[in-house]
Amino acid sequence: MPLTWAQAEARYREIRRLSHQKAISLLSFNAPVDMRDIDRSALESFALSWASHPGRLVTWPWRDIADDYRRKFPERFEAEIWSSDQLCGLAIGKPSNAKNVMTLHFLEGNPNVEHPLKGMVHAAALEAILAYAVALQTRYLRLIDPLPAVVPLYAKFGFRLVTPRTGSAYCEAEIAG
Repeated sequence: MPLTWAQAEARYREIRRLSHQKAISLLSFNAPVDMRDIDRSALESFALSWASHPGRLVTWPWRDIADDYRRKFPERFEAEIWSSDQLCGLAIGKPSNAKNVMTLHFLEGNPNVEHPLKGMVHAAALEAILAYAVALQTRYLRLIDPLPAVVPLYAKFGFRLVTPRTGSAYCEAEIAG
């Protein structure tokens, strides 16, 4: 019997929570890290400190993105990444319909060069989405439309750049079973 929407939300929320915890346990940064689903306080912090920051590399409307994914995808991946009381990163994605590919569609680090996890937000987000992808037994992890400057960073994490004839480029890694 298929799950109701509320049951699916609860099931995937718990898997995300466990994935966030696993990622935190694996990270060895010189600053404290906390991760959880994107909530109102993260969106408010984003609006106050990042939304109009001139150093942003992308201009994603995080409140709209989070609302859209919550409305459509109970199985979505989402994470807000904090160090102490500073929001350092936001990430959101979802598995494919067949659940064989987990895709990270949006990832953004705080553009403030002084934030405590500068240069580490990618690693934190990748650990969390990888833990989530493993829990869902997906085969591949994809990062959609990567900025060219971060492709070499993703390569260090085992991703390869794929440039299809049509559609967006992505970085992809096979998940070891």
